[in-house]
Amino acid sequence: MKPKILIIRFSALGDILMCTPLIRCLHLQMKAEIYFLTKKSNAVILKENPHIHQIIVLTDLWQTLHLLRNEHFDLIVDLHKNLRSFFFRFFLGCHAPVVSYPKYTFRRYLSIHLHQKQWLPKDHVCDRYFKAVKKYKVHNDGLGMEYYNFAPEKSLPLSMQQICQSSSNPYLIIAIGSRHATKQMPIKKIVFLCQNIPFPILLVGDKNDQAKALSIQKQISKEDSSTPVWNMCGLLSFDQTATLVLHANLIISGDSALMHLSAALQKDLISVWGSTVPELGMYPYYPMGSEAVHTLFENKNLRCRPCHKHGYDRCPKKHFCCMNDLDFSSIALAVERIWKHTTPKISSPKIYNMNENNLLPNQDPASTPGQAIERLIRILTLLRKDCPWDKKQTFETLRCLTIEETYELSESLLENEPEEIKKELGDLLLHIAFYSQIGAEKNLFDFTMVTNGICEKLIRRHPHIFSDVQANTAEQVKQNWEEIKLKEGSKHSVLAGVPSSLPATVKAFRIQEKARGVGFDWDNSDQVWDKVLEELDELKVEVSKWKTQKTEEQHSRMNSELGDLLFAIINYARFIDVNPDDALEHTNKKFIRRFKYLEEKTIMQGQSLHELTLDQMNVYWNEAKTLESDNL
Repeated sequence: MKPKILIIRFSALGDILMCTPLIRCLHLQMKAEIYFLTKKSNAVILKENPHIHQIIVLTDLWQTLHLLRNEHFDLIVDLHKNLRSFFFRFFLGCHAPVVSYPKYTFRRYLSIHLHQKQWLPKDHVCDRYFKAVKKYKVHNDGLGMEYYNFAPEKSLPLSMQQICQSSSNPYLIIAIGSRHATKQMPIKKIVFLCQNIPFPILLVGDKNDQAKALSIQKQISKEDSSTPVWNMCGLLSFDQTATLVLHANLIISGDSALMHLSAALQKDLISVWGSTVPELGMYPYYPMGSEAVHTLFENKNLRCRPCHKHGYDRCPKKHFCCMNDLDFSSIALAVERIWKHTTPKISSPKIYNMNENNLLPNQDPASTPGQAIERLIRILTLLRKDCPWDKKQTFETLRCLTIEETYELSESLLENEPEEIKKELGDLLLHIAFYSQIGAEKNLFDFTMVTNGICEKLIRRHPHIFSDVQANTAEQVKQNWEEIKLKEGSKHSVLAGVPSSLPATVKAFRIQEKARGVGFDWDNSDQVWDKVLEELDELKVEVSKWKTQKTEEQHSRMNSELGDLLFAIINYARFIDVNPDDALEHTNKKFIRRFKYLEEKTIMQGQSLHELTLDQMNVYWNEAKTLESDNL
């Protein structure tokens, strides 16, 4: 039975997003059912999250407590640590162990009031959460934050639908709001950005930001009206905003939920900091290996920062220099540099360097798999833009080249040459990335979608790892795989998954494997060998008839019996754990080596093959066989 874990976190939208790495790891590593207790306004962040069994919305304290006590949790993880969460801990703690994380309240208090940032802990809050479950050996998988609840594009205002559906209309988002005024960019600074950024801009915020957005629009001079600025403040739900963020080229945001959402979606981001500081541990938390551009702007010359862990409704010092003294012209320049090398629309993994002055693909070898993939995609993006040959390629033109690369990989595998295998794998990886890039340009799919698709399939098809299904042998795993595959899709036959374009030998082998997956197979190899002999006898009969009745019908019967014999031999090879295609290819290569030896010896003797008798040829052939035997 799966353990049931309750996580408690109220607070704000960004704080809930920062819980998602721990949610995922508890679910996958402890194979647990995750229940999440939070405020109603925060539920949108966790909706559709596949790692959460149930979101419990806090309404009435005692009603919620009664509901929770009926669940009989095995573990309670308190990520809030205040009086309200203590209430639930107190009344539920007698039924389950309670764990929490170090909040470093005193160190944070001293650093804020004495303005000594060196006293703040060095780790991010997302990493800090994992300290709560350290004794359960749950570790951070490094995949970052997650968000799944996107509104359909058709639910957006009509103007926004057209923008999302057109790859020729890339845009950036400026998040103008935040819960606290001292974390918001001043109106005059946003007006400056709108006047100096030559790209379409969406102003995003809630109903409280509508007046601010209207003021910004009024102050933008008429001569700058060629750059569209749309006011979306108060018009969108959070899931609709998330859809627009997903399709945006770049986001500019203060310390807000939109900043964390941008990191969760691996979007290019410029974060602008006012009264809070990144050292508080709530800066944008990207996955390991992601090099999406995150450029941070803050005023480091003020002793009064940070003035609060969250912020104020107005600057306590009344000067608001943390925002007013920032150089927003540098932000406008950073936008142009990032935009220049950004692929519009669907968000493929980015491989920009964190150094804002170097946004071209890194020409040094990558040090992690994630960085290497991202480097490849970035290089390919530039090639598709600037290289005449790469720009011309389509799905159709690449198809034959991909088949060729697959066969070259197959040959290097048969030859067991590690360097060649590595090279050919790279060529094949290039083709996968190439198709993904073309798909992204057509707004069909991208590399992230392709990778997520195979990850999700692996999780679904391995319930003995990711769920509670039992499979103790490789045969049971294969059988589960085929049964799950049959239930999943539109293919109503077990054999529908075998590509019709496969070479006949490989296709026969795969057909037999598929049939075995659902129990349609012989019991042992002796039965299969008897079938081989039976088919051989039937072929002999038809060949004998062909010698006296050379008709088209008889040739067809002989052809059919030979096919049956080959199918039976392939089946026998499968039973004795020999891949027939590999075996035949080894024999092909062996024949080629011996025949080349025969040709070389003939030339050395000053003769031609046409001049030799079969017996003379067999002498050289047997020499080649002997040399091969000596070298074994």
